[in-house]
Amino acid sequence: MKVLVATKKTQGFRNNDFSWADEGEYVGFAFECDGEVVDGTCGCRRSFTGLGSHKATTTAEVAEKKITEAEYVALYRISNVRAGWIKPGEEVAWVRTHVHRLMEIALRYPVGAIVEKRGISCGRRVVKEAT
Repeated sequence: MKVLVATKKTQGFRNNDFSWADEGEYVGFAFECDGEVVDGTCGCRRSFTGLGSHKATTTAEVAEKKITEAEYVALYRISNVRAGWIKPGEEVAWVRTHVHRLMEIALRYPVGAIVEKRGISCGRRVVKEAT
């Protein structure tokens, strides 16, 4: 399955790029500050978060991984439990929504494409290919 993973490739394409996530780890959407603009000082509106490290990156790479949708949802949920966003055993609809959105984005691009987030994570504004 195609997924998005953290990468340092193309870092510096924008002068406000950053990457503290572990290279190659699955990424997800972070919660965003109210009123933050895409290129604001926080960076939440333009970054993904590593599902293992919980650190941010402005660049992600489309990768082919051996993982099922159910495993991907479980990984995403466990990451958010560890981060303290949801309680152990709690099922929340946004977990599946985020995973489906990430899968949808990854399917749009070939393996190896570098994408960046530029706005609302699950709204439909978005991610585009970095050049």
